Amino acid sequence: SRLAFFGAQKIVFVDSKELLDQFVSVLTLSEPKWVGVDIEHSKALAYHGLICLIQVSWSIKIRDKVKFQTFLIDTLAFSK
Repeated sequence: SRLAFFGAQKIVFVDSKELLDQFVSVLTLSEPKWVGVDIEHSKALAYHGLICLIQVSWSIKIRDKVKFQTFLIDTLAFSK
């Protein structure tokens, strides 16, 4: 499964073009006030390093409740 929960927070693991398109759509439609981005990289396989994972998180308010959304983008899945 590409969907996990950490407490009440939904986490989507993105490793395909379809899920990447879904990520872009959800982010665009959410119109968040802030977006947090964390990038993990490795220098083990390349001189300049490779970005291995991008985590993008934001929150939106729906009916007086704050909803958190996180997408983990596996960049290595797109390097094939």
